[in-house]
Formats: sequence, structure tokens, C-alpha cells
Amino acid sequence: MPDVDRFERILRGQHWRKAYRLSFADENKDALRDTVSKACAAYLRKAFPSDCLKRCPQIIFQALRGKAAKQSMANGSDVFLDFNRQLQQFDSEERDFAATEIMKTAAQTVFTELEAYCKSITPSKVDQCFSKQLVERIIRHCFLARVRDGIALERGQSAAQQVDWEKQLIADVSPALEDRLKSFFTKRDGAIRAPKRLTRRRMMTMDELNKGLPVTEV
Repeated sequence: MPDVDRFERILRGQHWRKAYRLSFADENKDALRDTVSKACAAYLRKAFPSDCLKRCPQIIFQALRGKAAKQSMANGSDVFLDFNRQLQQFDSEERDFAATEIMKTAAQTVFTELEAYCKSITPSKVDQCFSKQLVERIIRHCFLARVRDGIALERGQSAAQQVDWEKQLIADVSPALEDRLKSFFTKRDGAIRAPKRLTRRRMMTMDELNKGLPVTEV
């Protein structure tokens, strides 16, 4: 395995370093998607308090319905302030700071995006939008923000090409993880598992298993 470079050293958490190495070549696209999905699922299980995570879409939905019930702009502002106060309660407990900020900013973005449709909003739509925001922010915070320059260097990409590559990676990873989060939000119990692998596991042949280990001459 190549020596760990300066970008790889700053990655933390399960599977992110493997994802970094896989990102260097297009032929690893499916393996990269599987690995990033596993990394996101592991981070969601470890860093995010499940009770708060489950409550977030409910808080967003209730705030949007409250906004729909108000008539004046002043009252609409009050709804948003109350919504933010509920999110701030997550800070009062001992939580992973980065995960808490990701949850809060994802929730605020979803509220802003959906408030124009607050009169017809459904819980399912809120779950979907929140899941999408959550997955993208995790990938950017845990992975891309730390190794963006290293990936661009290894792939020989310009800044514009790197932006397009990142968008495609997020688009590839998000749908399956969004489905897992949707299931998590609707079920009373259960952990967030990584989506099913797209790449097949390589099976060792008997010839390979029986092959002797290489010996270094002294």
C-alpha cells in the first residue's frame, strides 16, 4: 500500500481513508460509492444521537405546518424563531459538536427550501429533503473538505472539474442512503445500515489460497 499522504492523515472515522484511495481512478467508481456509503452510515450511527436525529424531520414538519397556519409575515418570523429555539436545544446536551451542527444546518436549509410549499407539505417530503441535505453535508464535512486538494491533484482535475466530480459523487451516493434514512425515520427502532453493495466480493480460488507466501531474500 502506498505511503499515507498528508491529506489522508487528516481523515477520521471508518472507511474514509479507503474512499480517498479509491477516488483516484474512474474504474473504482462503484467501489467508491459503496465505501462512501459505508462511511456515511458508520458516522450516522456513531456521531448522531438517534433520538435527536429522529426528531429533526418532525420538528421541521411541525414548523412548516405552523407557518402555513399563520397569515402575517410577522407571525411567520415567529414560527422560524421558535423552530430555531427547538434546534438549539440539541446544544444543551453532550453531543458530537460537528454532528449537531450538521443536523441543525440541514434542518434550517430544508425549512427554507420548503416554506413556500408549507400548505401542501407532507412528512414524507420532509424526510426526503432532510435525508438528502444530511448525506451531502456529511460527505462534504468528513471527506471532501479535508481531501479535496489531494483528489484534484491525483486525478489531474481543474477546480471546475473537481466541483463537477464532487456533485456526481454525492448524486451517486445519496439515493440509497436516503432510502435507509427514510426507513430509520419511520421505524421505532433500528440502526442505520449501509446500503447493499454494488461491487461483488472477490472470491479467492483454491490455487490462490494454496499459493505460498513470497519470501524476501536476505
